[in-house]
Amino acid sequence: SNPDNTNNNNNNNNSATRNEGEIRFLAIKISALLADIAIRDFPQRWTTFVMDVLSPPDQGGVGLGLWYVPPPPSENAISTKGYGPMIGIKICLEILKIMTEDCTDGDFNSKISTSRRNDVLIGLNEVSDHFLKLIFELLGSQYAIVNAAKLALKEMHTYLIGCGRTVHQMTEQEKLMYTEQVKRRNHAGRIVGDCLGTIEKFCQSMPMDWILGGIGSGSGGTTNDSSSNGHDFVGALFHLLREDTDQLQLQAVNCLQHIVQRKIEQPQWLRIIQTLPQAVSEANDVSNHEQSILAAAEGRAGVDTIQLLVDKLPYHKALSKMMAHTASAHIAHITNDRSIITLKNRDTGPNFQSVSTFLNLLADMLAHPCPKVCAEQNTAWMVLLRDPQISKTETGLLQPCLDRIVNAYMTIIVRCRWDDVDEGIHPYSSLFEEAFDDKESYEMFVSDCRSKANPIIRHISGIDPKLATTVIHRKIQYLFATYCATGGGSDHLDPITGQLTQQSTSVVELEGINLPLDNVIHGLPDWALDDDKQNDRSYMDPSRVQIRQEVRAMIGEVASSVLSWNPSPVWLKFRKVQLIESLKYYWEYDAARLITAIDSLLQSIGAENPNTPNNSTSESQSNLTGDVISLRKRSGSALIAVTKKVPHLLVPFIGQLSDRVKTLLSKSSMLPSNCMHLYEFLSCVATAVEEPVARSNFVADVLSGALNNLELPAIQEAIASPEGLLSFLGVMEAGENPASVTN
Repeated sequence: SNPDNTNNNNNNNNSATRNEGEIRFLAIKISALLADIAIRDFPQRWTTFVMDVLSPPDQGGVGLGLWYVPPPPSENAISTKGYGPMIGIKICLEILKIMTEDCTDGDFNSKISTSRRNDVLIGLNEVSDHFLKLIFELLGSQYAIVNAAKLALKEMHTYLIGCGRTVHQMTEQEKLMYTEQVKRRNHAGRIVGDCLGTIEKFCQSMPMDWILGGIGSGSGGTTNDSSSNGHDFVGALFHLLREDTDQLQLQAVNCLQHIVQRKIEQPQWLRIIQTLPQAVSEANDVSNHEQSILAAAEGRAGVDTIQLLVDKLPYHKALSKMMAHTASAHIAHITNDRSIITLKNRDTGPNFQSVSTFLNLLADMLAHPCPKVCAEQNTAWMVLLRDPQISKTETGLLQPCLDRIVNAYMTIIVRCRWDDVDEGIHPYSSLFEEAFDDKESYEMFVSDCRSKANPIIRHISGIDPKLATTVIHRKIQYLFATYCATGGGSDHLDPITGQLTQQSTSVVELEGINLPLDNVIHGLPDWALDDDKQNDRSYMDPSRVQIRQEVRAMIGEVASSVLSWNPSPVWLKFRKVQLIESLKYYWEYDAARLITAIDSLLQSIGAENPNTPNNSTSESQSNLTGDVISLRKRSGSALIAVTKKVPHLLVPFIGQLSDRVKTLLSKSSMLPSNCMHLYEFLSCVATAVEEPVARSNFVADVLSGALNNLELPAIQEAIASPEGLLSFLGVMEAGENPASVTN
């Protein structure tokens, strides 16, 4: 090729790009100017605003009106770059967007008086049929161009695949034809995107009749109200969920999001509920088909599913959020419809299947590998589960979703190693990098997600005890078989000690199960665990008896697995302590295993450094590793948590426990916090001793050392006066020398 021609082409392209940018900038400025004039003068003084601006020009493209749609280009014509002759439409859409924003959001533009806003909105509503018709027709015509261009590209891809070639092996003429169709698709897609940008503002603030067309509150979900414009924008939005050109599907979801956040009638809501699952399914099928053809045409072995998830992450997050709002913001439409929540002649009502299908799709989205998609539904499931009319319906509306909800939240609260994401080792590294800015943002997200997951799991446990217990039992058995029985996940070792660290796979995975276990047991109703109330008819219902037997058997098996587990790595001991604490709501119903659990916690409080005998007294506090100190402190707090729940069950073992505590207190390596935990533990047990004499003897015997310390001269001097106490605590020194408490 001629270098001079190449340079000329590049110069022409650069010049066209600059000109297009200048034209677009000028169009935005004109839009703002005309919108300001319209807000000031429409409709009282500028009565012809719609005909002057928001109308097609006279025949031949001259005269009043900016809404000019040129005839479709011929098959061989090269598409115009940028907006070209359709720049007037861009101006009209921007004007409507600006007027809607300024007249509906007082915080956004406080310079416009309320009366002026109302006048403009009333005027727009009176002439809405005119410009809504133009927008709807433009949306349809431009989307038809997008579809035609994509169909042509698909035929080209199919032809190349049949010839055994790829898009990188096209001839110059083929490249020209291919590029032309890409330009047509992108140009029309941009116009559709501008339409959706204006429609989104309408969905957010303008009358719902503008968007919902003829869908109202009449019989069968339709109405013959003559004020309705008859343009079904919602149907168009559902169809655009399949269109990924220029992020059109994301814009369509955002429009639907604004609709479901507003008050809509039940027929309108039911239509959304009924249509969304099919629209989403069709969108997925279209995307998979298009991606498979494109991958083959580009010579790739297959579709890069990870990259596809990355590209569609904003859409998936927005879709999950929109669907969650659709359910949670309109609870009354479910509870007020008896056909959804009650059985009639043992059959469900006509609307039950629609709502059930929608909720099942919502639950399916929880399996998305990006936890942010799942987190968008936190509030929705919380609202649904807390409403007794929905969670305990005769129809079992939520029942098919509960298993997936528990499994999903047990998965996302397990922390991933961010170093694996940075190094590209994690299977979804690119997806996590797209979803989170850095490790700190991910850690904050996990902490917030755990706080939201706790009540969700707890409510599910109360709704269906057997299901929740089965899920947690299955998960724990898998973890023990994978990491405890075989020693799996022993990676990321400490380079000096060779011990497991907090980053080891087994430690990370086991850390993620203690909160779900705690919440499942905490959420269980009393009748699911208490086997002693034989005289209570509600407890002795045959179905409840069967459930109680199965629940107690599964949790008992979990407790036995935890107590019989005897790990040697410090961090696995730490996880065992956490699991014992998670069972604190169960020990009340299993006193036989309680003393074994307490003994295990006391052993962990006296834990020494690895490779040091437990009966050794040579270790001092200064020689303990940080991991062992953490284990001791966690064991102490777990001991207190368990004891406060069941102190009365420990009274029969009070002599054995006091001897064990005395032995621990005699060790030179005991930390002050350990001693405090042990004294508090014994105090909790002492409060459960009903006989005053026995309680006094117990306190005098076990706590004599601590009481004697209070008689020391230094302590007596410290508590003799306020000044002495402040000095003893270091407050006086801190006031004179702040550096003493900042070291």
